[in-house]
Amino acid sequence: MNNWGSTALYAVILLCGIVIVSVVAAEIINDTAGTTTEEDLNQMIDETIQEYSTYLDIDFKIGKYLDNNGIQKVRKIALQMSPLYSTDIDLTQLTIQLLNKDNVKLLNFSGVAEYYNGGSLFENINWDNISDENFGFLVTNDRDGSIVDFHHFNENSDRAYLIFRLSNDIALLKYDNLYVSIFPGTGITRTINLKAPMPIKSVVVFD
Repeated sequence: MNNWGSTALYAVILLCGIVIVSVVAAEIINDTAGTTTEEDLNQMIDETIQEYSTYLDIDFKIGKYLDNNGIQKVRKIALQMSPLYSTDIDLTQLTIQLLNKDNVKLLNFSGVAEYYNGGSLFENINWDNISDENFGFLVTNDRDGSIVDFHHFNENSDRAYLIFRLSNDIALLKYDNLYVSIFPGTGITRTINLKAPMPIKSVVVFD
């Protein structure tokens, strides 16, 4: 297992290098048309490094607007996650940091990791088992029960929604930004920016 972990890590580093070279090459070509700045390029490289060295892929980001006295705010967030490759990731070691223009908040694992068997994602009963101080998982694929029974990703086919609530001081009005940083037990911190779109419908997808 240790040898496999080392081999996988070297593979990820090599892949990361290849991706960065590809990004740089592509952007140099695009830059001839004046479409890319140095800041854009640095951001793309940083995002690539974060993605491949955190071992976690976030491929779908959704939220739900809720009404409070006529004010619409995003109060629930679900991030669909999976490991980049088959390796052991202890989900109990994750810490989530939420940052907006005024506040910073840390969330810890609630112990909730249950199968999501359909129905409305944001009305799932397990939302009642987390608060705005912690997070949980709704599992969509877990062939060996590693997530539900042991709170570990261990196969690249594992997939789950990381779910958390937003307290009033950090909930999102339209066009607000929320920076979500994921501190894993291994790998470096992964940060994503969630910008709330217009509340045309209650469930929204973040870019």
